[in-house]
Amino acid sequence: MKKLFKKEQNYKWFLLLGYILLLSPFVYAVFYSMPANDDYALGVNWWGDNIIGEAFKRMAWNYMHWFGQSGVIAILIQVIINPLYWFQNAGHSFGIFMVIVFLAITIGTFIGIRRLVGMMSEKDNPIAHDVFTFLVAVIIFSCYYYNDVYNWWSGVPAYSLMMMFSVINCGNIVKYTQTKDRKDYIWMIVIGVITCSSLMNCVATGSFYLIYVFIRNWKDGDSFIKKAGPLLLYIISGIITVAAPGNYDRMEYERYFGYDVKDPQFIHSGIVTIKRVIYRGILTAANKPWILLIFMAIIFLGIYLRPEKKPRIAILVLSLVAVFASAFGAVYPYVLGSSKEFDSEFANRIYFVEDYIVFIGLAIIALRFGQWIAIQFDLNLKLKRLVVSYIALFVLAVGGTKLNPYSTAFVPVDIWRRADLIRETYYFWDDILDEIENSEDADVKVYRKEIDWCPYVYGVGLANNGISDWPIADDVFYCGCNQGVSRFFGKNSIELFLE
Repeated sequence: MKKLFKKEQNYKWFLLLGYILLLSPFVYAVFYSMPANDDYALGVNWWGDNIIGEAFKRMAWNYMHWFGQSGVIAILIQVIINPLYWFQNAGHSFGIFMVIVFLAITIGTFIGIRRLVGMMSEKDNPIAHDVFTFLVAVIIFSCYYYNDVYNWWSGVPAYSLMMMFSVINCGNIVKYTQTKDRKDYIWMIVIGVITCSSLMNCVATGSFYLIYVFIRNWKDGDSFIKKAGPLLLYIISGIITVAAPGNYDRMEYERYFGYDVKDPQFIHSGIVTIKRVIYRGILTAANKPWILLIFMAIIFLGIYLRPEKKPRIAILVLSLVAVFASAFGAVYPYVLGSSKEFDSEFANRIYFVEDYIVFIGLAIIALRFGQWIAIQFDLNLKLKRLVVSYIALFVLAVGGTKLNPYSTAFVPVDIWRRADLIRETYYFWDDILDEIENSEDADVKVYRKEIDWCPYVYGVGLANNGISDWPIADDVFYCGCNQGVSRFFGKNSIELFLE
């Protein structure tokens, strides 16, 4: 067994193969991405300016009139790097661009997780840290597919990019507490402020900082002012987003145009959010039973990575509370702003940040809990026994998933099962876009026979049997379904009829 892992490249080849098997189905699905309505709305020129001027005018207008929870930094990126602006949806440019972005952010997130656990485990063992990162990757990419984040450009800066920054900044916080270097202090502030401009990550960033800096490392020599400075800036960054006039102006726009928009119900929305977070956890445990065994594998890895100093159980308990508080913080702005009820339909992207926070946070807690067990009960788990336990857990995971009547699909496998439908869906919508682009009519009508729905690829921003579901006015610099595609292709209107 030692010979198998004696050379670094041996185990790395196994992990590389694992990553390829895990991510290649996602790359396939992302390759067949098609622009969403928001991609078109953010990819056309509204003010007749160059791309930089357009981006800052978009940022200012959204902040004042049409804001959400993604933040001003995300808006700038959504406009400046929008592939529709740069490549005009030529050929397969959108899908290729989305694959590059998906891989870059996914790899960046993995690197952030690997760096974070390397510092937090307090044990120098690169192999174990790499295995931990892979196990977290399996949890994340085997459970759910977030199509409006992976397949839509507008979902990337607001969700996956900010999530990557959040993971990286947790590492920055830990690194600064270890080095006390001025450069690390600055990076901790800069990346943290960017991260907290997105409301979904504010609680996660703030709670991690509180626990790691103010509780775990309170007596590290820094003054209270120096400790409080970054946290204060994180809070200010979040408040800037919360206080955006557009959050409230958009409600008035929608009311003016006949939409039933309720006033914010802070307590009720909080209760709904708590129920949905708990329900999501129960549903995941019931439908994805293999992740429970992966968390068990991570606990075993923690026992194997026995540190010199026992982790404080109080910190682990506080961290557990912080994970679920962060999950609440990721979902609450959406529930509040959209007046969601417990049984309402939730956008898939909302679960992206919540799930990543819970999966990564619980994985690190599980590792540290394993380390606590190792010292508390004086256990020493050798590599050979660790590997044997992993094989046993793998067999249990496969068997348990087969026997559990509530188990749902292992996502990478299910993507390959639907590979033909994914491809068919892309060309179905691509043919519709070709007809629109080549039509000489200003008001285009398109008729098609509907095909099966696929959860791993979404159609373009066209609504069936309608022109638009969005307010239209001279002072509204945004557009809804059909309008964005119409504006992009220079049409007056587009109506799609699916039978």
